[in-house]
Amino acid sequence: MANEYKHKFAAVVLVAGKGERMKSALPKVMHKLAGQPLIAHVLQSLTPLNPEKTVVVIAPGMDSVRQAAAGCEFAVQDKQQGTGHAVACAESALKNYSGAVLILYGDAPLVTPETLSRILEAASSAE
Repeated sequence: MANEYKHKFAAVVLVAGKGERMKSALPKVMHKLAGQPLIAHVLQSLTPLNPEKTVVVIAPGMDSVRQAAAGCEFAVQDKQQGTGHAVACAESALKNYSGAVLILYGDAPLVTPETLSRILEAASSAE
């Protein structure tokens, strides 16, 4: 069960990509699925797992994403230089954090709490 996950972890949600294939000025994670922005689905899947902190990596000017992810911490990726660079941008927000870090894409709305819990359990058993 997803809500039985008891280990300490933080989540980093990557949303800074340009989403050029969407052919829209709207950030990709703000496109709606079932009436909610894609990022809302990802954040809802994290909620039952109780991350100690959630850092959302955004690009400059993503004010709509800031509103949709209210309550999260934010890190800004000034230049989109790939996934590894986006994760590195979250480093300062995790500066004094010790524990597992789960990295997610903000445009993966079908990920479930159960799947995330299994990932975290597998990672903790591999330590």
